[in-house]
Amino acid sequence: MEAELLQRQRSPNPALFALPRLATAYVSTALVTLGLPAVVLQAAGDAHKGRHLGLVTAAGALVSICVLYGSGSLSDRSRGTTGRMRLPIAGLAAALVPLALLARETRYPLVLAATLVLIAARSLCDASHLPILADRFAAARSARFSAFIAFYHFLGAGLGALVFAAGTHWSAATIGVHSPAAVVGMAVTLGALAGFRASSGGITSVAGSPPEPRPPALRQVLGRDLVCLLIARTFFLAGTLIITTFLFYLTRDVLGAENPERTTGLLYAVAIFGALLLALPLGRLAEAVGEVPILFGSGAAIAAVAVLFIIAGPRHPAVAAACMLVYGGCSAALIGSGISFLVKLVPHPAVAGRVMAVFTAGTFASQLLASLTGAALLDPLNRARAGAGYIGLLAALELYFALGAVFLLRITARGAPAGRR
Repeated sequence: MEAELLQRQRSPNPALFALPRLATAYVSTALVTLGLPAVVLQAAGDAHKGRHLGLVTAAGALVSICVLYGSGSLSDRSRGTTGRMRLPIAGLAAALVPLALLARETRYPLVLAATLVLIAARSLCDASHLPILADRFAAARSARFSAFIAFYHFLGAGLGALVFAAGTHWSAATIGVHSPAAVVGMAVTLGALAGFRASSGGITSVAGSPPEPRPPALRQVLGRDLVCLLIARTFFLAGTLIITTFLFYLTRDVLGAENPERTTGLLYAVAIFGALLLALPLGRLAEAVGEVPILFGSGAAIAAVAVLFIIAGPRHPAVAAACMLVYGGCSAALIGSGISFLVKLVPHPAVAGRVMAVFTAGTFASQLLASLTGAALLDPLNRARAGAGYIGLLAALELYFALGAVFLLRITARGAPAGRR
């Protein structure tokens, strides 16, 4: 019986475990990343779109960081796969409320309020899902589990992009049309996650095993490598999120697309295709060469193709599509390798909830930085000179990737395939 319990702890199904990302990424992409800019444009007008979108997404990031403040400690107090699983299930369930509201409401203020609640629920699910990786049952295969999370993340985002591309002239009412599908997806994922919780068992003590020593406080175990990884990833993601947050406006104003909704959705789908091509193989590659080289190379590649997208994309649609393909693949590398490397740097499984909360808060700090950058630069520079706002966004993107590289180079560990220290 004890041997059977240990086997169940060591061999969970990574495809089933990562499934929540499919639902959260779909909802986030279709209703927030791509749908919200179109709604803001319709309600706020062309002259104020950057400020409105930047402030709304920044508010979503701040709300998410507040939610994460207590979720890490709560996750650690309910440590074990079964105990930790309660929070992501709660996050998925909480998302049903704003989705139901979006299905009925079209008034701009209520749509924004429901969107903020949806962002917070998604952050709770994603942040409380990750600490399970740092527990003993997944430690030896963190790169593979992280690869599945990245794969599902971009598969869900791809489905959301296709939904967005199928619509025309998105508005608050259009978001309401697609909310029931999101509700069904969330409900199905809830059932699957509950099934995983029931079948995987918990990380419980086997009879006769000594109790684990009390871990130190989080502030005492955040070593230099871990802090540098968190800062580097925050800057890298800030640069990456500038592209996705303002992609609809880039497509409309820089590429000059006749149907910006359809073109934005298709470009995003191309990026997702690139991500899906690389997400799972990158898990194997990280096990072979380590995560730091992958993180560094991916960040450099995104910084390069962003310039090419702005310069050559308006004249050559194929170049714009190729840039988005590379962008998607490198984004998958940043997400998967970042999670995998973080798991290896977690100093003790019993602080994993708090570490992962800081990690996820860094994601929303990146969104906050990207959003405020757009709010500060896009509209004022465009008013000074047509198109100058997008050059300003590009300059900020390059700066963030350069700062991320500085901190990444300060990491002494390489994320080598030796696994947990």
